[in-house]
Amino acid sequence: MPSLVNGVSVADVISYRSLYLEDIVGKLFPKVSERLFHEAIHRVSRDAFGELDPSWGLDPNLPVKTANVVISDTIIANFRSKAVKPIEGIRRFIGGRKIELNSGEVVEADTVICCTGYNNDFSLLEEEFDPASNPSPRWLKAPGSKNRPCPRLYQNVFSLQAPDSLAFMGLVFFINGTFCVADIASMCIAQVWSGRASLPPARQMQRWMDRHEERICSLAQTGPVLPASLPQGEWLAWADKTAGLGAAEHLGWGLKGWLFWWRERRLWKMVMDGPLTAAFWRLFPGRRKCWDGARAQIERINEEVERKREQAWEREWKESLDIDSSG
Repeated sequence: MPSLVNGVSVADVISYRSLYLEDIVGKLFPKVSERLFHEAIHRVSRDAFGELDPSWGLDPNLPVKTANVVISDTIIANFRSKAVKPIEGIRRFIGGRKIELNSGEVVEADTVICCTGYNNDFSLLEEEFDPASNPSPRWLKAPGSKNRPCPRLYQNVFSLQAPDSLAFMGLVFFINGTFCVADIASMCIAQVWSGRASLPPARQMQRWMDRHEERICSLAQTGPVLPASLPQGEWLAWADKTAGLGAAEHLGWGLKGWLFWWRERRLWKMVMDGPLTAAFWRLFPGRRKCWDGARAQIERINEEVERKREQAWEREWKESLDIDSSG
């Protein structure tokens, strides 16, 4: 994918309204939701780069919501110009500078850089509290598991063995800013451990984890999947309620929602249809502490995004005029 869509970052295209609608469609028609989201991502890619050459191996049709998306403005141009040659993988090192690829082709290379990524490691903990110490046999056998640990945690945050004293950060993945999600998770932990919010009974948390594991294992049958992948709308709704963020109350159909819409129409429009900023989750009064600068930050980011969109439209308009005049 390109880093910019209509002059703004990909992340700035996501709004609270789009999350709300996607969550409704996802609950009623999960397969339709997955297909629509996948097609939208691919449409952005095609609009930016045109059709991709299948020989590049860049379009394996993986579920976008559960696999990392590659964002680059230069890689496709480099493939087309043959400045960069994609290969499927290395079968073996023959000797000297020669390498045999999976395709059987032998090439010479000066250096091989292995970008292996990382796996989460819970070995610091005693086995009793290690959330990945007893993996599901189905997960281990799934082609897409790739030997990754699949931790058993409620909402991918709270330990099932000691939820009142052990929680984990960085194990929630969906299309959103990683640090923003971690901030929201930290607010949930703080509210639960301070006694201002509660978790479900242990049996209910186990059932949630069983359903999540079943979903992840099913996805891993067709390709690589991140065990941290969660339905975005569902997780944020839980976090909103647990941390007391006040988002659903002020943007829903209840009294607080109507009052906010009536009294703060401009701000309401920004938080509903503008970029979903980290400041949004600190805007409304709730159990967690608000940020006094949240409103100003939301207004600043919305104005900046609109300015960038206008600049992008102006550039496209001027380029179209140049093409017409040259034709």
